[in-house]
Amino acid sequence: MSRNRFLLIMRCLHFTSEEESEDPLFKVRSIIDYFNNKMTECYYPGKELSLDESMVLWRGRLAFRQFIKNKRHKYGIKLYMLTEPDGLILKFRVYAGGKDIEVTGKGHAEKVVMELLQGKLNNGHELYMDNYYNSFSLAKKLLENNTYCTGTLRKDLKENPREVMKKKLGRGKIAQCFGKEFMLACGKTNVLCHILLPNMKIEWFQSQIDVARLLKSRMPYPSIMNICQE
Repeated sequence: MSRNRFLLIMRCLHFTSEEESEDPLFKVRSIIDYFNNKMTECYYPGKELSLDESMVLWRGRLAFRQFIKNKRHKYGIKLYMLTEPDGLILKFRVYAGGKDIEVTGKGHAEKVVMELLQGKLNNGHELYMDNYYNSFSLAKKLLENNTYCTGTLRKDLKENPREVMKKKLGRGKIAQCFGKEFMLACGKTNVLCHILLPNMKIEWFQSQIDVARLLKSRMPYPSIMNICQE
């Protein structure tokens, strides 16, 4: 097939009728649902899962085009994705802005996480995510569904323990707060970071700290931070 013919087909390709719909993604909804359903049917992931967003480059006119300054493609279509640690996409959701009534409004990030984890709850998975999604309320809800989460935490959330968040730490210092089900660790390398993780991960985190202290130079991020920030 020639290039010009391929481009012509791409320009005219449609997956649905031209009937109007309240769904802003109705023209591609069938393709999104097909991919997600097919991945559910043919493959089940391992224990560790990762959740993050991605941008599909698009600078044209679009009602739900997003701008994220720290992404490689700053303008485009925002995707929420549930993946394996090696990058295999298990499920994704296109964010349609304020018209995305299923996840918009208060608790937006929590709604996105629970929607992407449908069919994966109550199976003992470990979910890794960054501070855009992570919170104490979400961690408790996931734990009630036998799902563990680990990730960085925003310091301005109301549920955070003040005694840890307000501590002034020097370089390489760590403050920890233990609860019945979670541990909150606050550490400083080049920047101050807060990590929320279930108690089952405490021994692992302590081993990371011990290794860092032996290195007398700069304290590295725990390896889990690299997963959360990818």
